[in-house]
Amino acid sequence: MTITAAMSVQVAAVLPLFLFGGLAVQISDELGMGVSAIGLISGLYFAVSALTTVPSGRLVDRFGALVTARVAVGLSATALLGVAGFAHHPAALTAFLVLCAPANGLGQLASNTVLTEWAPEGRRGSCSAPSRRRCRCASCSAGSASRSWR
Repeated sequence: MTITAAMSVQVAAVLPLFLFGGLAVQISDELGMGVSAIGLISGLYFAVSALTTVPSGRLVDRFGALVTARVAVGLSATALLGVAGFAHHPAALTAFLVLCAPANGLGQLASNTVLTEWAPEGRRGSCSAPSRRRCRCASCSAGSASRSWR
């Protein structure tokens, strides 16, 4: 159960970007964006995610993994709802994706902390390996939403 919860947090934290990438063709058609704009938005997401990783680690240490995991999932959910309801312009889409970028690092650090505290010392590698499949899980989720990007 703990491994499943940790994977779920990691998938939820990165899902907005994977949905954006998986639905980029539909989004670019509707919002009039080119390939370079899609790459720029993705790059901004990862840049903000990288810049906020160290402060995210401090938050996980201070408030605990469960609280910060909830915050990460909440940020992602808020961004997804914002994109679905209000992203009628590339700037709004960019703002929502950048807003949820800290959730990527926060969710990864929180779930890794939970796994490290939960797993016995000799089994930590086998417990954290399934959580590394989060990108594949998020990609499959993004690919399954191919009818309409909203």
